[in-house]
Amino acid sequence: ASNSADDPEQEWRYNNKLHCTRCDIDYQTPLPSTFSFNSPLGACEHCRGFGRVMGIDYGLVIPDENKSLLEGAIRPWQSASNKQCQDDMQRYAPAAGVRLSAPWNTLSSQEKHWVIYGADDWKEGRKAWETQWYGVARFFDWLESRSYRMHVRVMLSKYRSYTPCPHCQGSRLKPDALLWRVGTEPHSDEGSY
Repeated sequence: ASNSADDPEQEWRYNNKLHCTRCDIDYQTPLPSTFSFNSPLGACEHCRGFGRVMGIDYGLVIPDENKSLLEGAIRPWQSASNKQCQDDMQRYAPAAGVRLSAPWNTLSSQEKHWVIYGADDWKEGRKAWETQWYGVARFFDWLESRSYRMHVRVMLSKYRSYTPCPHCQGSRLKPDALLWRVGTEPHSDEGSY
């Protein structure tokens, strides 16, 4: 429908179900428990409505961002038992274009991503750790698989903290509950929900 002859026609789609035709999202019938993180029906399944999860805190792993990788920015790799990881990183970094002597806080996001998450072309396998750069995250995943050992649990506890749940971004609710808004549309100039 159009207000005047000069305005372009605009198509409006309507649906008699809980479905957004623009976004192609189906909504469940809302219940009060849908919007409660204290209810199993509303609570995020990953953090169980807590809003935070226990995970590796990279602020503890890299406590001094003014240090370079060569100066020991990755703290857990400065011990004798984990020095091999530091050596592996220094061996693979030049080919990946990662600057070892630059302070951590001056590295590009791509360089930091490589250090933390490993090579983009990582391939699983028996000898993967010997032939590819694995990254800090896989190092901690490997430690988690050995957490039955007391000294590994002690080490992991030094680098863990609660971080916002990556699935609900700390909202504590399931994705279905986050689809709902009260008030005007989020894209409205009025700004209220």
